[in-house]
Amino acid sequence: MLRLRLPGAKLAYWHFLLAACLLLPVVRPWKQKVVNISDTVTSSAVVTVSQGPLVPAPPRFSQAEILLALLAAGAVARLVWLAVGLWRLRRYRLHSAPASGADDRFLSSVAGLRALPDLRLSADIASPVTFGFLKPVILLPTAFPALNPRIQQAILAHEFLHVRRRDWLVTLIEELVRAAFWFHPAIWWLLGETQLAREQVVDRASVEMTRSREEYVDALLAIAGVPPRLDLAPAPLFLRKRHLKHRVVSILKEVRM
Repeated sequence: MLRLRLPGAKLAYWHFLLAACLLLPVVRPWKQKVVNISDTVTSSAVVTVSQGPLVPAPPRFSQAEILLALLAAGAVARLVWLAVGLWRLRRYRLHSAPASGADDRFLSSVAGLRALPDLRLSADIASPVTFGFLKPVILLPTAFPALNPRIQQAILAHEFLHVRRRDWLVTLIEELVRAAFWFHPAIWWLLGETQLAREQVVDRASVEMTRSREEYVDALLAIAGVPPRLDLAPAPLFLRKRHLKHRVVSILKEVRM
């Protein structure tokens, strides 16, 4: 409705909308009817109780309590899923090998990074993954050194920008929100749009950094051609295939507000 086309504006809008959804119950709590005991009128009566058939006891747990328990169980399951993803990232890093290149430091300086991230090659991933806050790590597929040098620069520029923006921390916060509201399809859709807008922002910045739009699209297509694997990593991936079309269109088409 707002005709937002720039990825940066869309990302800010999705973050604002997500914050509004989370803060709405706090800003305007639901009103509850308060009953004043002093205003009620009590009366007593003598009741004669006769022996009759036994009445079954009411259920031990109400429907609201059962529903709350199911919601809590789903949130715990999502948190366990997130913990498994963090464990897998750690295992990938431990089983990876160092990777370095002459252009890495140049891209790091262009991206505004004081220290070069830890670049490593991993046979367990199909797409580059960036994670870590204090000591960021960039995991690259083992086929990365065989790619065209210009494509390598495009991929590294993308990952370096994720490090500079500290997107891994934001991704973790979003995954915690997903765990708490796992039952709400609108939250899942909103987080998906946020992830897409974030990647489009980094795409545009990467193209501006490398001045190679065609090579960047080639990098996306090269990663898209790798057989997919189960995605458990709570980290920004270089490419999610469901976002490929939107990202390529955003790169090739100059858009204005």
